[in-house]
Amino acid sequence: MPEKFWPGQEVPKTAIYGLYHDRTGKYAGKEHDRPLRKGDPFPRAVKDHHYREK
Repeated sequence: MPEKFWPGQEVPKTAIYGLYHDRTGKYAGKEHDRPLRKGDPFPRAVKDHHYREK
């Protein structure tokens, strides 16, 4: 299973990250994808969602 990242955690590498539902793992959609830079914190997420690298 892909690694999960939570808001406030440090971004491990520069990449595009998508949001996924915590319980079902369902992808939240392209409109929630974020290009994030290594060392920055993950931004706030939709309730009950986490980030995964795309």
